[in-house]
Amino acid sequence: MSSDLGFRDGGGFGGGTSDVIANPQSGGINTSAQVGRMQKFDGEVFGGSTLDLGGDFGFLANTSFTMKVYASRSVPVLFKLEGGPVGEVSVTHTGSGWEELCFDFGAVSGNGTDGITLIFDLGVNGAAATAPDDWTFLFDDIAINQGTACPMGGGGSGGMSGGLPILDFESSAGGTGFTWTVFENDDNPGVAFLPNPDTSGINPSATAAQFTARTTGQPFAGTITNDLPTFTLDSNNAIVKVMVYKSVISDVGIKFENGTQGSTGEIRVPNTVTNQWEELTFDFTAVIGNGVNTDITGFIVFPDFDARATQNVVYFDNIRFGDGS
Repeated sequence: MSSDLGFRDGGGFGGGTSDVIANPQSGGINTSAQVGRMQKFDGEVFGGSTLDLGGDFGFLANTSFTMKVYASRSVPVLFKLEGGPVGEVSVTHTGSGWEELCFDFGAVSGNGTDGITLIFDLGVNGAAATAPDDWTFLFDDIAINQGTACPMGGGGSGGMSGGLPILDFESSAGGTGFTWTVFENDDNPGVAFLPNPDTSGINPSATAAQFTARTTGQPFAGTITNDLPTFTLDSNNAIVKVMVYKSVISDVGIKFENGTQGSTGEIRVPNTVTNQWEELTFDFTAVIGNGVNTDITGFIVFPDFDARATQNVVYFDNIRFGDGS
């Protein structure tokens, strides 16, 4: 972090203050000599700081930004662009020391961006005066990845895609804190969040969701969560991508439900490889505008949509919603 990095508004606003200090947490992924420090004091719930970039720059669609963040607790980090094409993305830090977070701006593009605003724990008043460990955050190594989206499994948890959270199962915001109700699966063993069975391929995530499809379960055994924000299917979120790791070839199904269990039905796509990660794509664009796809409250995964002669264990991960770009 450059020592001449400028902060607007005298270092912060609404109770947020920022400065550049010697790195007090050197180690792991960040051994920089200097880092940015932000503290959030009692003031406004939107207290933060704006970094002055010292000039305007432009960026392409599907661009992402990375930033290393140190926090001693789990905290959502808002990354907002100022001056040009305005956009903001929130990603949750898990609270495990230095982590590199990735902020994906999707289709946003244009010229004139001249600042980056950072807000930690938007919606909550800070208390750095009485609880400094919980309200002091470090940041460093902000980088732009022109025309490149966040890599799967990289960059923090609970990022946004198509206006909805990325379910990467690395934190509460990334799906582990959601209620996943299993149905039509005999004794309905719960969804578990376990170490990734194979980090060598396209999915280096630490954690994945595990679904055990019972031999005596229905072919359409699955799991539903109602913890996504209520949304309407549109061109920004109608393409769903899911990574799966399976020991058998069978259909994977994705389905949406509204508050009265109305649905246009599931889309089913088979995996084509076994014992390795594969990303499947589910295209719901043909049912955009259908009345039951307004105010969607339920998201359903059928991990092993087939009659089965044996119990099958399926992992799924990195669920994203987007426009297919």
